[in-house]
Amino acid sequence: MRSILAASLFFLSSISCFATSYAVQGGFFGHGGGSGYWTPRMLQIDVGGLTPNQIPFVFSSSNISVSCSPMCAIGDTFSINLTMTGFKDRTYGLLFTGSLDLTTQPLKITTLSGTEIARFFLTGDISGCYPPAGCFDITPNLRGYLDVSFTIVNGQMQVQGMSYVIPEPATMVLLGTGLLGTGLLRRRKARG
Repeated sequence: MRSILAASLFFLSSISCFATSYAVQGGFFGHGGGSGYWTPRMLQIDVGGLTPNQIPFVFSSSNISVSCSPMCAIGDTFSINLTMTGFKDRTYGLLFTGSLDLTTQPLKITTLSGTEIARFFLTGDISGCYPPAGCFDITPNLRGYLDVSFTIVNGQMQVQGMSYVIPEPATMVLLGTGLLGTGLLRRRKARG
């Protein structure tokens, strides 16, 4: 009976290889020409090295769709939906399965070419194993601002590239308190 219980416990623990799930608090992203990179910051994970809370990924496949309303012209709006697959970490070259979806809120077109800043949402789930941290899932539910470089040709929007940089929350708090302190010092000098 003990051997059956031990074998069952071993079997169940091997199935839950991907039980640990990490949320994303920030990071870097870039896309252009059908592929790109994604480096999520996950404060709960420690992979050692200079950036213990980050795993640098590349993705080899993406599907982008651009919707314009009513057309792709100045004064109209556009939104983007990007689905990414084929994730591989840049350190060991290990594959991760799953996909990520990046969508933007509608944004007004103000020029025929250039860079606009769009509000985005990044969701999805990728799974894999990374030697320093073991096997896990990464489940982003991230919001932020995205730089979108584009050109409109014959009423069609062509996206050349997209990128974002989102600092981790602790960096934002440090920046905010520094700005607040500087403002208070200036206010005190002005009164003084």
